[in-house]
Amino acid sequence: MYILESLPLRDQAGITTHLGSCAACQGRLVESVRFAGKIAALKQTREKSGKDQRRFTRIVTDMAASIRVLSPVSSGKTQARVLDASREGLKLRVSEFLHPGATLQVRVTDTVAFGEVRYCQPAGSAFHVGVQIQDFFPAPAADSVQPKRKEPRSPVSAAASLRIEGGSHLQSVTVLDVSRSGLRVRSGTAVNTGSRVEVLYGNVTVLGEVRYARELAPDEFNIGVSADCMAGGDQVRNGDLDLTMLFQME
Repeated sequence: MYILESLPLRDQAGITTHLGSCAACQGRLVESVRFAGKIAALKQTREKSGKDQRRFTRIVTDMAASIRVLSPVSSGKTQARVLDASREGLKLRVSEFLHPGATLQVRVTDTVAFGEVRYCQPAGSAFHVGVQIQDFFPAPAADSVQPKRKEPRSPVSAAASLRIEGGSHLQSVTVLDVSRSGLRVRSGTAVNTGSRVEVLYGNVTVLGEVRYARELAPDEFNIGVSADCMAGGDQVRNGDLDLTMLFQME
């Protein structure tokens, strides 16, 4: 359930934190993924002809994906593009180097795949990564991962700025909707899930954690922020927030 992200966020984060300091559990996680891959390979044995080195046709594509490194463990997700795909592998374009041998979770539309990085080669300002698929599953439905939203969201359209907490670079965003303790913003840049961010609107700064970043098109992302602190003027408020008071509703 952990590798499929089917657990509540608190449990998911707790396991990720433990994996970061427990080499034994990291090893068990990798072995579980590899074992699943061996079972899948056995099921495909009768379908393999063995005549060609590349047994399955690769289909050229250009699809948005998100990846998470399972070993060495990482809590954040990174945006990627799937350049081509076959039954056994994927070719990805990513912004950062991934070490060959790393175990990945790759989520594309309604599928979650697990595999191993076979190569990572520079390609201009990015990297091309070959992933050998070990197993794949249907992605969990949104309502099976998260409890139903407790707070109603109200649509707004407000210009604001966003930056990584403690950073100096500000990027322009548009606030799309708001609840008592959350925001959804439109951004031209992806932000990794789990990142701490600051959303600046007028003379108020809202601090919180990125819960998701969904790519709508190249250079266009919807980012959900769960807020836990609001600062403005000489006042700082933690805990029980009401962000709806900040924005003029549509």
